[in-house]
Amino acid sequence: MKRNWVSCWFLIVILLAINSSIIVENVHGEDVLSRKLKLSGDLRLRSEYEDNKGFNNERYRWRQRFRLRLGVNADITDSVDVGLRLASGDRSYQTTGNRTFDGVNFEKFDFTLDRVYARYRQDFETVRLTLTAGKFGHIFWYPTEILWDMDLQPQGLAESLNIKGTGITVNLAQYVVRQADRDDSAGGAKRGNELYAAQLVYNASLGDAAIKTGIAYYSVADSGQLGLDAKASNSDFTTNKNFNTCTGNVDSPCTGKISDFNILNINAEFSFLKESVWPVKLVGEYVKNLGAESGPVGGNGYGDEDTAWLLGVGIGTRRPGSFRFWLSYSQIEADAVVANFNSDDLQQTNVNTISPLISYQLTKDMSVYYDGYYQERNNYPLAVDNGNAAKNDTRQYRHRINWTLKF
Repeated sequence: MKRNWVSCWFLIVILLAINSSIIVENVHGEDVLSRKLKLSGDLRLRSEYEDNKGFNNERYRWRQRFRLRLGVNADITDSVDVGLRLASGDRSYQTTGNRTFDGVNFEKFDFTLDRVYARYRQDFETVRLTLTAGKFGHIFWYPTEILWDMDLQPQGLAESLNIKGTGITVNLAQYVVRQADRDDSAGGAKRGNELYAAQLVYNASLGDAAIKTGIAYYSVADSGQLGLDAKASNSDFTTNKNFNTCTGNVDSPCTGKISDFNILNINAEFSFLKESVWPVKLVGEYVKNLGAESGPVGGNGYGDEDTAWLLGVGIGTRRPGSFRFWLSYSQIEADAVVANFNSDDLQQTNVNTISPLISYQLTKDMSVYYDGYYQERNNYPLAVDNGNAAKNDTRQYRHRINWTLKF
């Protein structure tokens, strides 16, 4: 009920702002509020077919889905702005904004607040500084979602420093995964969790080509609390080793051995023929969890399961009337990344994926595209010992037709 009230108030504020911007002008006739307020939104409609051979405990599905996002940003001063965004989606499934048209008797959908932040930006002689606080989009550069889903909106603080004329950017983040408090139901046990991260990015143009590379390090303070929260949120997030055993109190949340998550991330993107009709983009990403540990799962021993990587190639542009093609292959071992945070399209961890995409840009703000996911478990015995039902086939095929509109 509280979420509905937040949504109502947010929409009322937007409508009042729009109405006021029509009638409020300064002495020079300038439209003051419409200059300060920026509204944005997007809608994606999707038809999705899933043929699950035994990849997980789901079944065959053909479902119709949507994602709707509506945001507003306001400039407070030349250096400070604030922003809010509403998005469809399930609060407990934080890596997607999708909702399925499956409500009984045409039930209504909730709209959640997935961004609320303040940001300070300042240009100095040699650097550009950005400070962000609240709940906002992850500020790091990441060309794929094997480590971090683009729908996941962290909360906390982030700092970005761009060194002018060098192509170098330094990003820092201090995210609150769970607030620090005491659980009275668990004898006053402490709980709380944080994620700390740093990234160095280099970007350079080389005539009709460009290269962008990044190296980042992520560290989660309490992996046991992470597993406990994953289990409580959704069973999809328990593909990390022994997360399925995390049902206890916060002092000893997991009965199985849990890896730490101290993650090294290296990525690169190379573009060439940028001005041609068919520009080409090559993408690579590599992840190594330096905190992963070997140990028993379901009574059987397994290794660190600490590595993930993706290679992809794209051809085409988003110009109206143009086609774009993409093909990638990825492998994500069980403890390479945090299943709570990485791509729900890639189906979290312990998965190998071939993913093609064909897109046609109808107008500047409207496109249609097909994307597919041809998947199998990276380590199927581990998936079974970690809670999956044992089946003879580990594959899953997903086919999706999408229509996206921006406004």
